[in-house]
Amino acid sequence: MLKVIFNAQDLVVGAEAVGAHAGEWIQILTPVIKNKIPAKEMVDTIFTYPTYSEIIKKAFSRYYRTKQMKSSVK
Repeated sequence: MLKVIFNAQDLVVGAEAVGAHAGEWIQILTPVIKNKIPAKEMVDTIFTYPTYSEIIKKAFSRYYRTKQMKSSVK
């Protein structure tokens, strides 16, 4: 399970992870937070497949897709 918390500018402000090898793949988010990498850039990042770290890509893709759907409804 991965929970990523975004602010209004689509930047990650926090995250928590539980699961197999969570301590390894959550570290990917440290430079994302530190360098203020926006969600859209992470969506476009290529992750190796299949690996546990691909959950990061899925979380950002789901966030971005949901945000796009909400903005198109308005």
